[in-house]
Amino acid sequence: DPIKLLQPWKQVFCSTFSGRQQVYIIDLSQIGLTGTLDDSVPLANLTRLQALWMSGNELAGSLPASWGRIRSLQEVKLDMNALTGSLPVDWRDLRKLKKLLLNGNRLSGSAPPS
Repeated sequence: DPIKLLQPWKQVFCSTFSGRQQVYIIDLSQIGLTGTLDDSVPLANLTRLQALWMSGNELAGSLPASWGRIRSLQEVKLDMNALTGSLPVDWRDLRKLKKLLLNGNRLSGSAPPS
């Protein structure tokens, strides 16, 4: 964890890229998380993050636009929460994204144009 924010979490996986330890998977699924997703934890700084799994919690609010800057993201699982709003336009830049699970939320609108 290059910014020392995620060390107490057991479901954070790191690997060595260019001689530095970097976070590549965060699995916080079904652990009772509550609150909103915002930029207070700067996930956009995790430039090698490939998978972000937060399914089955009680997360509310909107999806952070800043996550669109995590260009390495391949999987985002946010299903079965209480998220609202629409998919941020900035997420159109997630060119490597292969899996996006958002079912079981209260999201509206359409996907941003690519």
